Amino acid sequence: MPAPIPCEYISWNAANALARKLADTVCASGFDPEIVVGVARGGWPPARIVSDWLGRPRLLSIRLEHYQGIDHGVEAAVRHGLPENVAGKRVLIVDDVNDTGVTLSVAKAYVQNEGAPAEVRVGVLHHKITAKFKPDYAATRMRTWRWVFYPWSVIESLVSLFGKIENLPGTPEAVRRRLQEENRISVPLAEIRQALAMFREMRGLGEIHPR
Repeated sequence: MPAPIPCEYISWNAANALARKLADTVCASGFDPEIVVGVARGGWPPARIVSDWLGRPRLLSIRLEHYQGIDHGVEAAVRHGLPENVAGKRVLIVDDVNDTGVTLSVAKAYVQNEGAPAEVRVGVLHHKITAKFKPDYAATRMRTWRWVFYPWSVIESLVSLFGKIENLPGTPEAVRRRLQEENRISVPLAEIRQALAMFREMRGLGEIHPR
């Protein structure tokens, strides 16, 4: 039986506090971004908070897609690029988590090469120190790997996690206890109910294969 996956649930209040901490860190460094770019989808909510906290209303978005590279590693490419010109501007790219570093290294290179900004820096809520790409700013630096569940994607994350659990319990209450005991994560029951219903629907459609 595989070892349980360590997880961490971030509430809306906690996510808001992390985004404000990130903004304060950027401000304290002396960097004054004129434009904030959120990496969709996960980077959009914290980018919106950071732009508000910094008083920078120019908020843009880019979206990347991931695929399997020829050497079996995960690679990324920009799917939706910058919607307007950032030439000569100071730009802050924001994402929720820097996991492997693939997404943010591609995002920064794209903005630098395509947008011709004056300067580009990168900030995240969580930086996993095992990532190859190092952001300029991080609200939290994670020294031990955990799967971070953000409030804007908790259902998606739970459905994915359920697909990796052997003998998933049948009731939301039992699932919640199992997650608390094995994965060390406490998720509100309403989210578990919704995710469990979605998981069962997707499994019935053949989109998920139970372990």
